[in-house]
Amino acid sequence: MERLNQILIKLFRNHHYNQALIILIFLSTFLFPVFRFSSKMPYIDLLDLILPLLFISIWIERKHLKSRFALVVLAFAAYILLTIIINGRLSAYRDYFEILKLLKFLIVFVFIFLHISPDKFHKYIIAVFIAVAVFNLFHFYNILNFNEFLRRYYYTSDIHISLFGLNSLGQPATKRMLGTLGNPNNNAVIFLFFSCFFLMNPHKEKLIHKFFFLIAYTGIVLCQSRTGVISFLGIYILHFFLAPFNIRDKIFQFGAMALIFFIIFEYSSSDYIASLASGQDIIETGSARGRLETWTYLWEMIRTKPIFGHAPFKEYFYENGLYSESEYMLMLWRYGIIGLFLYFLMLIQPAFIAFFKYRKEKNSHFLILFTGVIFITALTNNPMNNPVINITFAIALAYWAKSVQQREIISLNNGNKQI
Repeated sequence: MERLNQILIKLFRNHHYNQALIILIFLSTFLFPVFRFSSKMPYIDLLDLILPLLFISIWIERKHLKSRFALVVLAFAAYILLTIIINGRLSAYRDYFEILKLLKFLIVFVFIFLHISPDKFHKYIIAVFIAVAVFNLFHFYNILNFNEFLRRYYYTSDIHISLFGLNSLGQPATKRMLGTLGNPNNNAVIFLFFSCFFLMNPHKEKLIHKFFFLIAYTGIVLCQSRTGVISFLGIYILHFFLAPFNIRDKIFQFGAMALIFFIIFEYSSSDYIASLASGQDIIETGSARGRLETWTYLWEMIRTKPIFGHAPFKEYFYENGLYSESEYMLMLWRYGIIGLFLYFLMLIQPAFIAFFKYRKEKNSHFLILFTGVIFITALTNNPMNNPVINITFAIALAYWAKSVQQREIISLNNGNKQI
């Protein structure tokens, strides 16, 4: 038995084995579709299948792990269980998936933190970004009938792909790029993740990064997501306050972005996103009215249980055809004021440390910007409720934490105790 334990420990500490698992995490998150073994079973992804392996690896290294952030996530998971108990929903199995989602997030964060290096992370991000860009290119122009492939293997619902480039009457309309997630708003968040990385160039200053940033920006615009564009404007302004910049480079970058937007606006149907700049009253749009009506309805229910909320209660939304259209509203409805506070704490704690303790580090800028993306998009969407975006944030967080750890080790080796 002791011999077997030694073999397993040696395997789970093998560098190439762990790097292979990290590559699978990246592929599962950014490229591979979800699937299910039968119509009666829930959808799963590749990450769900390798999750036990990640957990075993973490368990082996548990003595070396100390993380206040992990305690926040575990406290949030425990609190969700408490809301389930308080609301008498112990037999509602769907509610437990929200706890599992948090534990999955934590396992991915810790595993990548343990086994990634900034150099490797950079290479993986470059490779997966190129793959995502090509994927979206094939989808947007339906190269080789690519959208039929997406309909069959990627999208759990074919509504968006059936109406891609069409309105409800079947007439030509705005193309909103769906990507691997089948949703333009969520796809915009994925491109925002890459834009944050290449905008701050946290690894090295390279010309290719500037080119990749413009491609990511193009992806955001082609998603025709108003929330995505507003988020981009927010983080682009914020990045000017985080680090010094070359004014000549910024003029060139801004000019290239303006040219890209003009070309898309001029030669593609851009009515949806153009409403931001045209002076159209967004409050009067159908999507905005629908959100306001939903929020008003949910707010009346929140007032009945403001402290602990109604628990995840996922089937309530399914059975009534409701979409919260705001993660803040969803957190408040599900978990009350305490749950909303824990949600904020989970997002803010790392960004707070990054800003006040490691503000000069570009990897900290990357985390701050992407956290800003989550905060802005959460106003009218549910980014962290999406499994892919949820794990994307875990990946960004793990990269930042690993970079900070390496910086502290270097500082200690140099005799610098001012960490």
